[in-house]
Amino acid sequence: MSPEEQERISRHEAGHAVVAIHEGFQIVGIRMTAEGGSAESDARLPGAPIMEYATRRLRVLLGGVVAQCLDAPEGCGPCVCAAVKTHEAKSDWEKAQEVLRFVVHGRSLDHTNRIFDLDEECGQLSQQHFADADAILNANRSTLEELTSIILKELRRLAPGPRREASVEWEANIPASAIRSILGKVKKVPLNSSGDLPIEVVD
Repeated sequence: MSPEEQERISRHEAGHAVVAIHEGFQIVGIRMTAEGGSAESDARLPGAPIMEYATRRLRVLLGGVVAQCLDAPEGCGPCVCAAVKTHEAKSDWEKAQEVLRFVVHGRSLDHTNRIFDLDEECGQLSQQHFADADAILNANRSTLEELTSIILKELRRLAPGPRREASVEWEANIPASAIRSILGKVKKVPLNSSGDLPIEVVD
């Protein structure tokens, strides 16, 4: 695993964690292996209506790829479009598409006189929530960078580098207790659910 890959994965998982905390979820820990990383959060959001839960979970799913693309030279939107086709972000994007379709179908039930184009509505909704994740992460840059640094340090300690055999099995685990003080710094920001990042839903 190259230093660039290690940093990208660390920022990706830190992004998930920061957005999860912002949206009211609890972080259980962060786990990374040769197959990828996972910012493990409690999937429950007690008392939240189902549609609110879905939209909050959607922002969390998109937070990883947005975090790794915040400072991309080509811009966040083009970077995200390319990243969702890679191993690291593909599974997040596939899960996000399922949530997008669920939310759009739910909205259509409340607007029975309107004809819905599923892909068009999903595309608009994804743009809104990518922009929301972007706003959350930009407002919490210092927390994002601090968490990324901790994850990266652990990843570099355990993950195979260029001079080690790539097939060596390894696993890095960061418990919630080790990052609780950092995640406690996450600031709430108002979300207007609008944006123009050029993201398209691809079947």
